[in-house]
Amino acid sequence: RQTVQQVNASGYRVALAPGEYNWGSNSGALNKAMLLIVAARESAADRTAFLAAAADQLHYVLGVNGFARSFVTGIGNAAPRYPHHRPSAADENPDPVPGLIVGGPNQFNWPHAKVAPALSWEDVQDDYFVNEIAINWNAPLVFVAGYLATEPSLTTAVRGDAGQTRPDGRFRLEPASPNPFNPTTTISYQLSAVSSVKLEVFDALGRRVRTLVDETQPAGSHTATFDANGLPSGLYLARLTAGGAVATERLTLVR
Repeated sequence: RQTVQQVNASGYRVALAPGEYNWGSNSGALNKAMLLIVAARESAADRTAFLAAAADQLHYVLGVNGFARSFVTGIGNAAPRYPHHRPSAADENPDPVPGLIVGGPNQFNWPHAKVAPALSWEDVQDDYFVNEIAINWNAPLVFVAGYLATEPSLTTAVRGDAGQTRPDGRFRLEPASPNPFNPTTTISYQLSAVSSVKLEVFDALGRRVRTLVDETQPAGSHTATFDANGLPSGLYLARLTAGGAVATERLTLVR
């Protein structure tokens, strides 16, 4: 339950706290996902929450993070191009071997780790501090992805982009308009049933900067305005939660 609390407190719903972004931190997030899966099998009362939190760790390594990039070669959004992996670097194929997860943010050993822990990463082939490949890091990725792909409570959902789980086709978070924007944008969404709704905006470091909606709303179409006055230019994340479902959209503020 502490892991689920950590996930709920994170804008990107990652189970890592400051101090846990160490060597191979991506495997740390996926190891926690494995524990959540095991716990879900033992606790009927918490099963839905545990599985949702486990799925969020997979979403994190596939692109729902402060970089809006996948940490798995050849898979997901803006996948790594330069893993610290000799076979990928030595052949004549410009693309790396697919399906390898890189270490991820490393707040301790990364040469430039003066930024936020979750942003201590770069896609550089020589940087083994953050871009190394290891079999034991890939193992939890395979386990979590394989288990969740066969989990009935998830496979019956209508899947959208990474970070979205739709109980049916009527739950949807639309792209913001305009986007990029300055200083306001409209966020539209649809609900399939009466739900307790929360629409929040987080910055690239996962800090909540606005709560746009926090109330019970009826089924149907809804809109909310994000006013970014007082906020710096950059990438933001809108996160909609309703009835146990979660959807995210990236927002770009350009001054």
